[in-house]
Amino acid sequence: MSGIEETRRQVKRGEKAQRWLAVLAAVLLAASLLAGFNHSPFFFLGTLAALPAAAAAAWVYYRLKGLKALLMLRERWGGRVKKERDFAIIASLFDHLQTSAEDTAVVDEQTWRDLNLDQVYALMDRTFTAEGQAVLYRILRSPCLTLAPLQDRAAVIKLFQEDTPFREKIQLALLHLEGRSEKDSTGLLWGDLPQPSPAAPLYHLLALAALLSLLSPLFLGPQGLALIMGMFGLNIYVHHRVSKTIAHRLPAVSSLAALLRTALKLSRLERRPELRERQDQLQQAASACRPILKKIRFLHPRLFVSDLDLIYDYFKYFFLLEVRGF
Repeated sequence: MSGIEETRRQVKRGEKAQRWLAVLAAVLLAASLLAGFNHSPFFFLGTLAALPAAAAAAWVYYRLKGLKALLMLRERWGGRVKKERDFAIIASLFDHLQTSAEDTAVVDEQTWRDLNLDQVYALMDRTFTAEGQAVLYRILRSPCLTLAPLQDRAAVIKLFQEDTPFREKIQLALLHLEGRSEKDSTGLLWGDLPQPSPAAPLYHLLALAALLSLLSPLFLGPQGLALIMGMFGLNIYVHHRVSKTIAHRLPAVSSLAALLRTALKLSRLERRPELRERQDQLQQAASACRPILKKIRFLHPRLFVSDLDLIYDYFKYFFLLEVRGF
């Protein structure tokens, strides 16, 4: 509990420091603006003085965000997780992989129900990611009957029990996956993929035409602006037509992006003997998937609600970024 209390104190100190730094930056900026009306040199001095205070406030904000996440993890550690569980989704990974050669034994559906193992699973479940839920379910439905893998698993469990700082680093990395549906990523990875669109080359040509149209005012004068607006309208129409067929798949793609980025983070953590082989596998797999991440960056949902979103949307429509990325 001492670790939790110390983290709480750090959060309170961080909140206090953030408030004071924000107030200081605001006061300095306001004073410089007032001085600016008289063309005073204090306008520039006040503005320069406000920048470090604003930068420090921003640093404290991100530091505070990490501390709050750490406090939440420490408060939840070992406690029962009360939440609604959709076992049809939780079982999706097991359903896709139950014929794997790794599964030497399987608890059949009837036995699972007779023993009320959904309730047992709910009592055992301390995960906070959909992927963690799915893997725990598969472990219970496909119990390991050989000694070596069980010893390996026990060594990893012991590592997490004894090395709290390292375990918390992994938890903080996994926290980015919280709240996502396993159904999304499992269905994308093991389900049927849509056929590539035969119109894909046309989308690339339209994006190139949009780019070239930006140069048209240099040669066509005011008529070039009409050409830009025409390309903009055409590409908006194409975007909305195609979006109707792909919108239902975008959450799965977003989940895949979060999964790949988390894999990269985990592979870059300091190596432990108990996890070295797993981290090497993660690094190889995540590196092989980098081309996917380059495409996925245009398929993310909005992170903020602001005027910048509107500007980005226009940019995305004009160059068909989402359509081409998908």
